[in-house]
Amino acid sequence: MKRAISRLVIFLVIPFIIISFTAKASPAFQKPAIADETCKGLELKRPVSLPRMIVLPLQSENHDFHNETGLALHFYLSNILALHTGLDEFWFSWRMKSLFPHKDDLFAYIRGSTPLSNPGLQAEKQGIRYLLQGKVMKTGKAVKVFFDLTDIQRSAHTMKTAIEIKDPGRLDLFALDFIRWLKACGLSMSRDQAEKAIWKEEISFTGLSSLGKALEDYYAHSYCPPDDMLQMESFNSAVNLAPGSYMAADLLGWAFYKNRRYSEAQSQFISSLKINPAGAGALSGLIWCAVMAGHEDEGYRLGRIRARLRNEPEGYRLAIIANRFGNIASKAGERDRSIRMYEKAAGCNPWKSIYLTKLASEYSKINKYEKALRVLDTPPPLPWPKMEKERLQIKRAQILVRYAMFLKKSEKYKEALSRLEQALEIETNKKASDIIRHMEDIRAEMQDKKRGRGRPNDNL
Repeated sequence: MKRAISRLVIFLVIPFIIISFTAKASPAFQKPAIADETCKGLELKRPVSLPRMIVLPLQSENHDFHNETGLALHFYLSNILALHTGLDEFWFSWRMKSLFPHKDDLFAYIRGSTPLSNPGLQAEKQGIRYLLQGKVMKTGKAVKVFFDLTDIQRSAHTMKTAIEIKDPGRLDLFALDFIRWLKACGLSMSRDQAEKAIWKEEISFTGLSSLGKALEDYYAHSYCPPDDMLQMESFNSAVNLAPGSYMAADLLGWAFYKNRRYSEAQSQFISSLKINPAGAGALSGLIWCAVMAGHEDEGYRLGRIRARLRNEPEGYRLAIIANRFGNIASKAGERDRSIRMYEKAAGCNPWKSIYLTKLASEYSKINKYEKALRVLDTPPPLPWPKMEKERLQIKRAQILVRYAMFLKKSEKYKEALSRLEQALEIETNKKASDIIRHMEDIRAEMQDKKRGRGRPNDNL
């Protein structure tokens, strides 16, 4: 009874909040190094480093049983694991092209023609600790799923199980068995998160197959040129065959999003959240629709809701959204807006140096080099980890070189040489030969000026 009431509260409250966009911030506040209005109301917490698990497409064990059902179940499990707060949120599509550089490689794997080449090394390169693989086998009117969960850090220790699906309209039972197995593997999912992650998916085996075909088309499109439009037939077919399926509705939303039909994508994401109010993928889609429409307030309000789905620091999620706004503004050459957005990102998540390096780059593009260098000196709440510190140092070297070239054009040769010398001192800088060449050019130009003549123009 308690669980039923909990699910009812989630079902009724979250869609209302999402659709009305009325989320409010917490009154607690700790001033960040770079202050911004968006950060007000946030108790800034450092994001916890969590292990990554990736769910590979499930292969078919039967030669006469196509792989599409395995793809659909791969998508279902990915949606469950997206709410596992003991694991980093990590979708297969984020690393698909790193694991499978060519489309043929991916589909050869899906169809069981070839295994993943050197999975341990591949996972290690992508920072993945757990690799979930599996196969689906048709057994009469049921489907049995065989799982292999590999822990890369434990000498590729693999745990196995098999779970049967008799009724695809009761995937919640399949999910419960899967979550119990995760617990046996030492990867317990909290009760609250499990209740959020399991929803009533109204779908048949035919619907699962249709959904898998749509996902196959979605993945294949990632290998196409950026301007190629995604064909919608398989996505519409999946929704028609399973109108009560969250996954089909969500995937149709992402198909609209890929085709830059943001209004239709937004409507579809809202519809899918009525079926599964804790759908992390659909809520993310709703956020990115708000971003593409330039609706800052809506984006940040949805971001707060998204953060609560995984009990993560709000600042972490808001920084991601502000960074996306900044990327769009930067690409459009809107420097004032991009600077404001990157300042928001750095203020909401002061533990991530990439927001500072992007902010410094924007200042350098408008020749505010001293300000760019001061941004890179922003003190972190805690000492920077090695990788973050190196990123800042590399960016500092780049800014110093740009500054030197700017000073050279103004014939401020001594200052230009000083900036290049500073860049040369940075241990992580990998372009020392280029810097030395710039210094030699400046010294030669200085000598020419002393002789009272400019250097000959090689282009004449």
